[in-house]
Amino acid sequence: MCITVEKAHIAELAKRFQSSIEKLIADAPNRAQDFILELDSAIAAPAIVFRDFPKLHGNIVQDAVGVALQSHVGGYSETDKTFKFLSSLNVSIDNFFLHSSGQIYLFETKRDMGQVRRDAAETSARKLTEVASAIAQTVKSRTGKSLRYPIKCAFFSFIDDHSSKVLTCNIASLGAPSTVKVPVYGRAEMNNLIGNCFGLYITSFDDLVGRLVSESMPHLYRRQEKVVADNPLFDILNSPSGRIVLGEDECKQATEEMVLED
Repeated sequence: MCITVEKAHIAELAKRFQSSIEKLIADAPNRAQDFILELDSAIAAPAIVFRDFPKLHGNIVQDAVGVALQSHVGGYSETDKTFKFLSSLNVSIDNFFLHSSGQIYLFETKRDMGQVRRDAAETSARKLTEVASAIAQTVKSRTGKSLRYPIKCAFFSFIDDHSSKVLTCNIASLGAPSTVKVPVYGRAEMNNLIGNCFGLYITSFDDLVGRLVSESMPHLYRRQEKVVADNPLFDILNSPSGRIVLGEDECKQATEEMVLED
């Protein structure tokens, strides 16, 4: 199977998210008043949770992607075990992916790239390109060979189903600019890259988050098109230990010959 997640990791994300929701609910009476207006006490908590949900959601999506990639053969945890020349790199498990073709991808997960400030995007792009350069140099020094393909850097916009955007980012100074083009991937592009197992995991995670909020908060409901029948991640609600397997097809790992030049 492509992705096998530890229930404990999903449960920890869920617990963290629930704690944030509970804090918002507790703070609602103090936040329900403005200089002139105030919210009816019956709807204060759901209104504030609804308003702050994008920020809370944004705080966990990067970790959620990391949980998915931790067990994938193309994720860094597995790559680190298999390829000595890629071991002990200064990378995060949530932004490294080695495709079965031998192409390495580095991506930064954002909830909604459309809401990310230009300077923040350029800072992320700078960090990605710096890590990509360091990986290429490390591989060259360890093996005497170059990577077969230049490392690709991209953004993953978590809430976008599709994306064909390409951002031109200045990764140097305003006085001496140096620009790179960084594509923005939506879910379809990430699924094509990683596999349908990733798509199943992401939609299941969406549904889990929606359930946690709707069960905690009256007047807030999961959108019906976001509900996943027989959501495999709901198993954490019954038993917090063990693993959950997602995907039916075996994802293949690249070979050393595919990663390095001859």
